[in-house]
Amino acid sequence: MLKIGEKLRGLRLKNGLTQERLAELIGVSPQAVSRWETGMTFPDITLLPAIANCLDATLDELFGMDELRGEDMARKIFTAVHDLQRDGKTDEAVAMLKDAVKTCPNNYALLSELALVLPASRVSEAIALSETVLQNSTNEKIRATTRANLCFLYLKAGMSEKALALGKTLPHIWESREALLPFLVSSRAGDSLGDADELTKSSIHSALALICRLIRAAAPSAADFALGGISPENAEAMLAEIGAYFG
Repeated sequence: MLKIGEKLRGLRLKNGLTQERLAELIGVSPQAVSRWETGMTFPDITLLPAIANCLDATLDELFGMDELRGEDMARKIFTAVHDLQRDGKTDEAVAMLKDAVKTCPNNYALLSELALVLPASRVSEAIALSETVLQNSTNEKIRATTRANLCFLYLKAGMSEKALALGKTLPHIWESREALLPFLVSSRAGDSLGDADELTKSSIHSALALICRLIRAAAPSAADFALGGISPENAEAMLAEIGAYFG
């Protein structure tokens, strides 16, 4: 079920209406509006046009359909952009994202992706986009990707102190997906030991690959963090490299 209660509350507040005033306008009790907003009950279908009218919204907005369509569009654009980047067509990738942002200026996933794709010559623009995302987006995944990318953008712009300060706000390795998921999967009923084992191997492989890159003093790019781009390497060779470094 779509979160109509959350949408209703957000639109009500946007229009400066109290629960009591909205209830009065559509002829229900304030308690009914409160139950709708908390998800305990849902409005009668016959009331939806009146509710949308009072909130200066379409029925699509009330049901969150605009957001769902936007997410579907964004996924298709990301796929096309990644294909263009793979083929070395960065300018075309940037142009595609620019057009998409004009259509959906508040889609922070698109803004974050645009900041990631912009070439080094436009680092100031990329920084401004990333800072806008962090100021406005409440999506934790988008914010995490943007923070990591912004650290490298600050470095490119010669703003090392800002890069370091932002880097210190990132979660440490013990709070990462790779560290936690193997434990969560292995402890969940119904999951096979093989699934947990494969996930553990994948997590360790990613960690080893990152350590090797740090050892080689070739700091991973922002794209590596944002897109998960860690190239496959032989595990034994990585262990030998790490052992030689600490030995």
